[in-house]
Amino acid sequence: LTIEGSLAPNVMRFRNWRDTEILSNLDNKDHVSVIGGGLLGLEAAVGLAKKGHPVSVYHRSKWLLNRQLDNNAAKLLQSTLEQYGIVFHLGQTPERLQQETAGHVVAVECNGHTQPTQLVVMATGITPEVALAERSGINVNRAIVVDAQMRSSHPDIFALGECCEFDSHTFG
Repeated sequence: LTIEGSLAPNVMRFRNWRDTEILSNLDNKDHVSVIGGGLLGLEAAVGLAKKGHPVSVYHRSKWLLNRQLDNNAAKLLQSTLEQYGIVFHLGQTPERLQQETAGHVVAVECNGHTQPTQLVVMATGITPEVALAERSGINVNRAIVVDAQMRSSHPDIFALGECCEFDSHTFG
């Protein structure tokens, strides 16, 4: 994905409570593009669709919540979410965000299609917070490295969920 220039003012990363408040306070019915069909992206998409925003979701996997659901369960979920008017672009990654001269994103380009949009929400995955573990001398890579019993490099400290890495894999 390329963005012309720096991160546009109407492109937001969906990471924290403040981001949720910004989305909740949108008062117009502009089109919103959500990049990422994981839990956070779908929560944002549903919330915005319920407020009357037309929403498009772009997800690089062939089905929603691909780390949590199998294809059949994901199809059932997608069918339910489509009832809110959400349009899904699965197995697709936007190539470019078009910007106007003032820097606002005006469209998402994906697979030869251009979707005009007024806001882009980036919900493209989590980044494990490992600073405390690093300062404590615990072995980390992308996340806290654990063994099959969820034990870190310190024999009395265990980790699980998004903050751990097992066999070179992290978990959403």
